[in-house]
Amino acid sequence: MSILTIQRIYSKNSIDGGRKVLVDRLWPRGIRKDAVTCWAQEITPSRELHQWYKDNPADFVGFRSRYRKELEMNPATGPFIKEVAQWLREGPVVFVFARKEEKENNASVLREYVLETLIKERPTHGSSGGNHH
Repeated sequence: MSILTIQRIYSKNSIDGGRKVLVDRLWPRGIRKDAVTCWAQEITPSRELHQWYKDNPADFVGFRSRYRKELEMNPATGPFIKEVAQWLREGPVVFVFARKEEKENNASVLREYVLETLIKERPTHGSSGGNHH
């Protein structure tokens, strides 16, 4: 399985290769449509949560908790994770986002959630050796 990373879409050091998946609800200004492989609007934070985080930018823990709850309740999350798993079998995947904050954002929460889910769903073969990606 390949790696799953996140990157700001405006980053000067763009990651070459792999599938770039836009994980923002709104299309970023000045970005061409061919800059990403696909746009995963269906798993982005709700308008209400987006606004809440905009009003409470220092509360990343609260945002993370709320967004994870949304992901658990969202019927699109399961199919999205299956799709990401398939993409990762084919090569690296990068969740791209527009927010200036490069660590405390929805892409980092989504990456964490997807990886946790994939690890839980991975069939175990015998021992549980430390072979996590």
